[in-house]
Amino acid sequence: MKTKVQVGQIHLTHPKDQNFTALYAEAFRKDQDSVDLFAVIEIADDQPGGPRVLKTEYERLIGLVVAAFKKSYVTSPIIDEDAFERALASVNASLSRSLSRGKVGWFDKFNACLGAVYKNELSLSVAGSGRVFLMRDGELNLLSEDLSETKTRPVKIFSNYATGGLKNRDRVVLATGQLNNYISQERVREYLKEETLGESCQEIITALADVKTISFGAFVCEIVSTAGKPLETPKINVVMPTATSRAATSEEPSAVWSFVKTAASAGFMILEVLWRIVSAIGGAVARLVKKPRPAALGGGRFGRTGRKVIVAAIGLVVIIFLGNIAYGYVKKTLLRKAPTESVELANIDQLLDNAEAAMIYKDEKKAAAAAGEAEKLLAETKGAKPSEKWQSQSARLEAVKNKINKIINVAAPTVLATFPSVPTDLLKSTNGTLAFNRDSGRMAYYDFRSGETKTLLPNENLGRFVAGEYLGGNVGYLFLGREGGYERLDVENQQLTKYEGTNGPKTASQFRILGVGAAARLYLLDIPGNQLWRVRMSDAGPAAPEPWFKSTENLSGVLDLAVDGAIYLLHANGVDKYFNGAKQNFELSPVLPNLSDATAIFASENTQSLYILESAKNRILVYDKTGKLQSQLVSDKFRDGSALFADEANKIIYLLSGSELLQIKY
Repeated sequence: MKTKVQVGQIHLTHPKDQNFTALYAEAFRKDQDSVDLFAVIEIADDQPGGPRVLKTEYERLIGLVVAAFKKSYVTSPIIDEDAFERALASVNASLSRSLSRGKVGWFDKFNACLGAVYKNELSLSVAGSGRVFLMRDGELNLLSEDLSETKTRPVKIFSNYATGGLKNRDRVVLATGQLNNYISQERVREYLKEETLGESCQEIITALADVKTISFGAFVCEIVSTAGKPLETPKINVVMPTATSRAATSEEPSAVWSFVKTAASAGFMILEVLWRIVSAIGGAVARLVKKPRPAALGGGRFGRTGRKVIVAAIGLVVIIFLGNIAYGYVKKTLLRKAPTESVELANIDQLLDNAEAAMIYKDEKKAAAAAGEAEKLLAETKGAKPSEKWQSQSARLEAVKNKINKIINVAAPTVLATFPSVPTDLLKSTNGTLAFNRDSGRMAYYDFRSGETKTLLPNENLGRFVAGEYLGGNVGYLFLGREGGYERLDVENQQLTKYEGTNGPKTASQFRILGVGAAARLYLLDIPGNQLWRVRMSDAGPAAPEPWFKSTENLSGVLDLAVDGAIYLLHANGVDKYFNGAKQNFELSPVLPNLSDATAIFASENTQSLYILESAKNRILVYDKTGKLQSQLVSDKFRDGSALFADEANKIIYLLSGSELLQIKY
């Protein structure tokens, strides 16, 4: 029988808290069924200000737990009876790695509950004073009894777990031990008898409201049948995990490495003994050379043969001496390379853990920073023949980067048209798009209706125009001249008409519009003048330009602009946003590789997103208008991109790449 899990949350904190609590709950689909994951974590601290001082460290630690817990379920090909055990092994391994790096301040203060519900079966484990209760048919039972060991082991913090079936109307409470320190089990039972889950949670919150020095965290979950028949009530079984993740013992040296180190140490000892022996012999030889021969042997010193022996002995000593220096170098560098590399790979593991944890909390900036640092370390430790561990981490890094980057590969964009020249701008209208080269002034038009491309005004010198836009209404296409004049273009009749009397700034290089026809407003980008000018349209034509910025701005480095009511100015590595003449607090979420060579930007009042072209990296970045990355479209066909616009209603992007007009469906 199908059921669903309804969740109530209790999280009370106060400025004088002496402990740190965090809650995590998430539901996702797996094999057509819902997986519900829960974590309630408390790090108790009796030192004044302790949790506040160490908040960043505690948040990182909790991120590791959540990332390992969730990742095990998400990446598991199937959810079977061993899925929860594998998840615990992954969590234990992650915590063990943290302890091995010296981050131990939390170890004896760590209390937690982990729970998972899948196909009406609850799996749970606790550490420290974690508590899990089951309310069934009016009776409250402590499910977590005997699950937490008296003495926590660093390599297996979550030691035991329990599994069992749930039935309709069961209520499960996951909480830390602080709850029972202030509310008795009997009172918890009474509160859980309330009609609705919300009322039960509210009763508990009210009972704890007067406690100002301790924070509380708990989930209250109710199993609700989507059919009418209740489930059978199977027994809750306590299980001792029999398998741990390989990562949990990865800090321990392998048998092969232990043998290598032992053999190397023995070799070093032998060489040292030999060196001492040779040194002693050399000294004896030297003394012998200096000592005169006895008179019975004719007196004097050794002859030519003796000198040869001395030279040979000295040479031998020099060779052994140099060998000893080489041995010392090997000992200090080459044989230490393995443990140094091991430390670096452990650091990479930590950075990737941090990146995955940050993604759980949707902190893309922190995730990108950690992944970028991991990428640098991987490049430094690659070596001539990358190890298995290095290759595994490299694959893991790519998976993390793809999550951060939200990459969509565009295999084969449709080529709608090939223009006779290489345009720089696309000016979209209702029936087609005009391709314009702002350097030469050459124009061509692609008609959406017929699919035909034609050159416009081939016999006229159009180099006087610097920019253009489609206004529609009774205006059509409007072009700005290099001397500040305006002309409108009728594409059907291929006829230009000048607006007399009013000019724009001569140093303006681009403009965008807001509105339609004679009711539109133009926004002219004047980089040399460090100004954005607003020009109001009317039936008579463009009015005099008005300065739009309310403060002095530096526009050097601005490459393009977009208008949707706000103004977006594109730089090579980011976007500045302005509203009502004032600069806003706005930042694009990070992406890997970093945005560094942006080409063009598009937005309008009819789009929900910002579109940024970075042709040097063959990609189009799509952000929402708060700056959060939505997707990254990647294709080799984007390498010559220069301009783009989006038709969000039909999920189409039009891109000018070289002389080709591409249509990208996304």
